[in-house]
Amino acid sequence: MSCLFLYNPKSGKGKIAKKLPLIKKRLCALYGEAEIVATESAEDLEARVREGAERHEIIVFSGGDGTFNEALQGVCESGCSPELGYIPSGTVNDVAHSLGIPRRLRRARRVARHGGAHC
Repeated sequence: MSCLFLYNPKSGKGKIAKKLPLIKKRLCALYGEAEIVATESAEDLEARVREGAERHEIIVFSGGDGTFNEALQGVCESGCSPELGYIPSGTVNDVAHSLGIPRRLRRARRVARHGGAHC
């Protein structure tokens, strides 16, 4: 399986960048390969999700509420249905809170891998 990890480098004051080596290690262990991409704008994220949905079985993305919205838009426009994982890294993270996705990386990763967030 292949995985695409997209992240907003400006989200949450850029703290996710420090965690990229761990994220890549874990995603590669789980899925064999992981493409890691920093997005440049909301439009860039949406386009990369749309394109990635055709090439990857799993898309994991990290950012705030806007990133979550743009990722879903990209998946919907792609016509594909990859598995999705979300690691919240924004300042407020209303969406993650509403879905029961923890802010801490390890716990959020567990939800992304095993499910458990309520929709």
